[in-house]
Amino acid sequence: MKRISLLLCLVVFLFSGSSLNAQGKYLETIKVTDSIYVFKPKIDWLHGNGVAIIGSDGVFFIDTYIQTNYAEEAIQRLKQITRLPVKYVLNTHWHNDHVIGNYIFKKKFPACSIIAHDATFSDMIKTIKEAVATEMKVNDDGIAQAEKELKDGKTQNTGTPLTGSMKDFWEWQIREGYEYRKAYKGNQFANADITFSDSMTFHWGSQTIRLIHVASNGHSAGDVIAWIPEKRVVVTGDIIVGPTPYATYSNIKGMVNSIQSIIDLDPAVVIPGHGEIGYDLSYPRLLKQAFSTYIQGIEKAMEDKIPYREAKKSISFPEIDNKITGDDEIKKWAYRSFFINWMFYHIYKAHNALPLPK
Repeated sequence: MKRISLLLCLVVFLFSGSSLNAQGKYLETIKVTDSIYVFKPKIDWLHGNGVAIIGSDGVFFIDTYIQTNYAEEAIQRLKQITRLPVKYVLNTHWHNDHVIGNYIFKKKFPACSIIAHDATFSDMIKTIKEAVATEMKVNDDGIAQAEKELKDGKTQNTGTPLTGSMKDFWEWQIREGYEYRKAYKGNQFANADITFSDSMTFHWGSQTIRLIHVASNGHSAGDVIAWIPEKRVVVTGDIIVGPTPYATYSNIKGMVNSIQSIIDLDPAVVIPGHGEIGYDLSYPRLLKQAFSTYIQGIEKAMEDKIPYREAKKSISFPEIDNKITGDDEIKKWAYRSFFINWMFYHIYKAHNALPLPK
């Protein structure tokens, strides 16, 4: 997920609601197989999953978090499992929450190489270099804004009341912002050392790691998944995200094809970019249904010449929505803000049908 501003980063934190094991301050360690471990944040959505694949003489690590303190804890927890060094780090795409910790891995394992798609390498130069340089300013600005919203009792952009669990959540994110400021030891920009355009295969001990560029470009131009066929495990990056999806990238239809490409692998284990590990395909299929249904509904509204704002108010699919959010008010808010609203925006924009600015 792109870190556009700390406000966006902070307000989309979501509780995972999972039963935690091997808990640390920020992460829990989940053993997927004897050689694959996930270091999952206790707070999903903004904080993505880190994945370690242990080979015979080294570790292949996937994604490096949005904050250096998360990357540092992941490394500490990895060292409790194996003495082997990290030899490679894969960035599944360029967004801040998957790459900011690159430098920490390079610092702790100087011989490791960072791998990414060609497009990710270019996007990192355009965006992440500046993001690293301004990291603490963004953090501090976000704290100030969240504190103001908490004082006002509502979000600034949508006016959503901060009551109940929403209020608790804002208090939590403010505390974490201050914790990061205190723990911060500096950071540097670290881009990929190795890039590729289509696919790349590693023979990693008794298993194969196949890196596949998902050409549908549903979430970014450089989307890469990691497929371990011997274990039927797929690491999806942000093509699969929980506990609620988002549609912030302009290529909305590409996301449907991207999700289908994961389903076609028929994995036994789905490790998403954010959220709970899946042990069947029920959640990817639900996400595909949500994207497909809303695309069809919005395009039908455009065919019927229903104006943008009216369509946003009138079109919904409660049966799908409820499967994703349940009665959780934070999930409902994030789902509306970062999935449904963006779906309408990108599809209407693609057809030049947005309202003219006043």
